[in-house]
Amino acid sequence: MSSSAPRPLQPDTGIAIVRVTTREVLIDLIALSGRDQPVLDLKLADLQVSESFVSLDSPNAPHPATVSLEPETITSLRVVDPSAPQPSSDDSRSGFQIAGSCLELSTPHYQIAFHPGPDASQSGYHRVVISAKRSGIRLFYRHQYYVGLKEPLVKPPVVQSEAINKLLLQAACYHPQIPASISLRPRFIESGRTDVIRYSVAIDADSLSFVTLERNGNNAGIDRLVALDYGVCNLDNRGLPISFSQAPLEKVLTSGEYARALDRGFPHILEFPAPEHIAITRFVVRDRQTGNLGVVEAAFPGVAQGPIVHISPPATQTATDLKAIEAWRNLDSIKDANGRSLNPLNMRPEPEPIGSFGSIVPAPHSFCGDVYDLSDRPEDLPDFRESDPIVSLYTSTLDVPNQIFSNLTRIPGQPPGTIPFGIDYHGVFWVKLPGDYHFLLLSDDGATLRVDDKKLIDIDGLHPAQPASARIHLDAGRHSIDVPHFENAEGAFALELWVKPHGAHSWSVFDMNDYSPPAPNANFPDPR
Repeated sequence: MSSSAPRPLQPDTGIAIVRVTTREVLIDLIALSGRDQPVLDLKLADLQVSESFVSLDSPNAPHPATVSLEPETITSLRVVDPSAPQPSSDDSRSGFQIAGSCLELSTPHYQIAFHPGPDASQSGYHRVVISAKRSGIRLFYRHQYYVGLKEPLVKPPVVQSEAINKLLLQAACYHPQIPASISLRPRFIESGRTDVIRYSVAIDADSLSFVTLERNGNNAGIDRLVALDYGVCNLDNRGLPISFSQAPLEKVLTSGEYARALDRGFPHILEFPAPEHIAITRFVVRDRQTGNLGVVEAAFPGVAQGPIVHISPPATQTATDLKAIEAWRNLDSIKDANGRSLNPLNMRPEPEPIGSFGSIVPAPHSFCGDVYDLSDRPEDLPDFRESDPIVSLYTSTLDVPNQIFSNLTRIPGQPPGTIPFGIDYHGVFWVKLPGDYHFLLLSDDGATLRVDDKKLIDIDGLHPAQPASARIHLDAGRHSIDVPHFENAEGAFALELWVKPHGAHSWSVFDMNDYSPPAPNANFPDPR
């Protein structure tokens, strides 16, 4: 085995225990009133769920048939408060989890569970419509889930190894071409070595219906043949791929191995060279007979809680940008030889980007930003709650100084060409000293600032770097913050958030680390 490829090792054998599971669809659901306030008193009887199925053979069908599900198919509705400790996951519940995003992580919401409709076993996209029977309530949620093929294709397409490598590379280092239907669980294994990394990657037992386990030829027993392709991509904290490797696996499962897989899942150990600057490893598994994919990522131990480097601009650049913002407020005093006002924010091109929109590595005391592909090129901020994000970024500051950089054709974790784009940043911060707080936002193109669900700054639309400021009185305790931003075209970029705290005489970049939560058991009020 070459040192550049992951090495699948053999799973242990064992005897299975019969287990019966019921599949459900789990969706995070945000309910808002006409004033954008969370509605948290809904009951099961207040909601109606409908579902439609879009076949893989006709994904662009104009009007798929919609089936209204019976009220009793909604099995549970619970409120999730992101500020409260969350209960441990219920391993007895299995089904299709439609994952939440930064928005749900910062907003009180519901988790609704329901039994899918009669087409639940059909392979393809299943679109969900949830409506409220009460008037004046708006619902936001992800609108579809995907079910992979459960039977091998009659004539599986012949895919060359080069095409498989390209497919795995796309799925592991960027985004898969089809949604994942195989659920994976990664576990880091300490090997005692610094030159290699070892993980156990297990296919969940509940996902084995999407993996082809064929009988082994004419064998009269229950030995099964499994054929998979594994891909491994290592990324740095900016989301840039560092290294990629892949390995095929063809294995005959004995009766004991097969029974164990049905009960506990199907684990394999992957070992690959340890690259420098690794932050996250993303694993992909592809079933050869169906093309079904499984994708999961794991933060490298010690990185997720460590510092995120190379994302802040130099202090001199930050100071220069603030001076330009201050000069903006007095444009009449800045004129050229012909008496025309000059824009001090027209900055020189930079040899490389200054600052960063964030890292793909989750970090404490950070903004969590949902990233959206805006290929329709909007001229104003869209309502991001109505779309599905493609990745999440984390940063303690919004500090991308105004700059011209024509080669910035990607953002962290995204393939080249992800422009135009939008990022909806959410966060929670704690104020120790109550009083008036001044905020200053600079953006190219549009952005707004909301604190405690109150819009303070609105500089929406298409425009060069433009600042605006506002003041708000903040009590001691916990507060929410939301900064949606969009960029329509390449060339010029800017997104900065500054603060002048109560009692301060100067501005500083708003840093979530300066407003971290109090120590446990501290006497610290919560204004909610």
